[in-house]
Amino acid sequence: MTQHWFRHLLATNMLAKGADIRSVMAQGGWLDASSVMIYGHDVPERRRNLVNLLDGAPPGGKPGKATG
Repeated sequence: MTQHWFRHLLATNMLAKGADIRSVMAQGGWLDASSVMIYGHDVPERRRNLVNLLDGAPPGGKPGKATG
């Protein structure tokens, strides 16, 4: 196991479980948010939920189908 592999695993798992970028940066020792954001590609469900929230849909729901 290399340091790179461990940091990749750490960032991917933290992001998948809903950790914010600042927390991931602190835990993994990153100084630049863009270094962490590249790990978001491994978390498509989280990214989809964030897009849905911006579009007004509930997490796990379909965009444009928000109620209320």
